[in-house]
Amino acid sequence: MRRFDIRGKVPFETLKTLINRNSDDIRHSFHDWLKLPADVAQDPVAIQSYVDTLGLIARLFERSGDSSLIQQMQGGNPLHDWQQRVEAAQASLDQGRAHEAVALLKGVLDELDADGTIVRSNFRPMVLGRLGAALVKAGDKREAFAVTRQALELCQTLGDEQGVQVYTANLQTIGTFETPAHDGTDRNVTVAVKNEQGDTLKLDELKAVSGSIKWEVGDPSLPAEAKRLREEGRAAGARGDYDAALSLLTQAVELAPGSPYPVYDRAFAHLLRQEFELALEDYRRTVELAPGGFYTAETAVDTLTREAQGELPSGFYASFAMMEHMPPEQQKLIAAQLVEKLPSYAPGWMEFASHLADPAERLAAIERGLAARPDRHTHGLLLLNQAITISDAGDTARGLAMLRQIAIDAGSSMSTRALAEIALARMSSTNLPDRS
Repeated sequence: MRRFDIRGKVPFETLKTLINRNSDDIRHSFHDWLKLPADVAQDPVAIQSYVDTLGLIARLFERSGDSSLIQQMQGGNPLHDWQQRVEAAQASLDQGRAHEAVALLKGVLDELDADGTIVRSNFRPMVLGRLGAALVKAGDKREAFAVTRQALELCQTLGDEQGVQVYTANLQTIGTFETPAHDGTDRNVTVAVKNEQGDTLKLDELKAVSGSIKWEVGDPSLPAEAKRLREEGRAAGARGDYDAALSLLTQAVELAPGSPYPVYDRAFAHLLRQEFELALEDYRRTVELAPGGFYTAETAVDTLTREAQGELPSGFYASFAMMEHMPPEQQKLIAAQLVEKLPSYAPGWMEFASHLADPAERLAAIERGLAARPDRHTHGLLLLNQAITISDAGDTARGLAMLRQIAIDAGSSMSTRALAEIALARMSSTNLPDRS
C-alpha cells in the first residue's frame, strides 16, 4: 500500500483521485493493511496518521455505496471481544474483585501487544487507564502509577485532550502518600510530590529526580468553587494585585470556613500588604483549623507574636518570608547577617545552616537553632536537616533512623512528618523540597 500522509502533504483531491484510480486494488488489499507495518507499529504519531488515512479511505468508499471497508475496520479484528472483556473487568472491579479485574485487563493488554492491528492505537490507553484504577484497588499503587503514566503519555502523543485530563488527574490521585493528621482525629492527610514540570512523582522515584521538587497537601473538603477562587486569589497575589487577592481569598474563606487553605493564603496576602495584625489573626486561625501543623503557619504565628511584643522589629517576618524568592548567594549573605544580629531567632539558623557546605559547620548551626526556642515547625526542619547532614557525613544508618522517628512522631507537625517521608525517599540529597 502507498501510505498517504494526510497531514498537509497530500491534498485531499489528489488522494481522492488516487483512490478512484486504484479502487479494485484497494478493496483487494485493505484487509492486509489493517496490520500495522513494522516501521509504524512502535510510533504512536505514525500509528495515528496511518489510522486516519485508512479511515478516510474507508469513508470515501462508503460515500460511493461500498461500506465493506468500514465494516472491516469495525469488525475485522478482535476489538469487540476486547471491549466485552474490559466491561467484564469493570464489573469485577465494581463488585470488589480487583485482582480479577487486573488479570482480565492484563490479558487484553498482552493480546493488544501481540495483535498489532490499527485498533490498538486508540484502545490501548483506555485499557491502561482501567488497569491503573484496578491496580490501585488491588493495593499495587506502584504499578498503577506506571501504567497510568503510560496511558497519559500515549494520549499526549495522540492529541487526546480528554484522555490527558483524565489520566493526569488519576496520576495526581495515585501518586500520593498519606500521613496522620494528628489533629485530634483519626484522619490522614494526603501529600503529593511534583517535579519542576508539575508531574506527580511516586516516593520511590525521588532519588533519581534531579532539580527541585515541590510538595502539597490535598484538601478534599475544599469545594470546587472555593478551590477556583483560591487559585485565582493566589494568581492575583503573584502578580502583585493584593486587593484582588484578598477579595478572592475572602470569598473562598466564606465558602469553606473549615478549610485552612484560603485562610493561610489570605494571611500571606495581608503580610505582603504590611497588615501584620490581620496576618497574625489569619495565621492563628490556620493553626486552629489544622492543629496538626500547616506548612509555615506556626513559624508565622511565633514570629509575628514576637514582633507584636516588641522582641523583633515590625515587618521582620514579611522580609524573612520573602527570602525564598531571592538568589541563593543573596539568601546566604542575609542569613549570615541575620544570625549575627538576631542569634535568638531559630528560623534564621535553619536558613543559615542550609547554605553551609561543611557538615560540621552545618551541624553546629543546627544546634544553635535548636537551642534558640524554635517553634514546632522550625524545630522539625532543624531535626530533618540534622538527620540528613549526619547521613551525608557518613553515618547513614543513624540519619535514616532519625528520619524514620520524625516521620512517625505524633509530636511533629504534619509538614515535618511529610518532609521526613520525602527525605527518606531522597536520601542522597541534602536539599529539602519547597512548599508549592
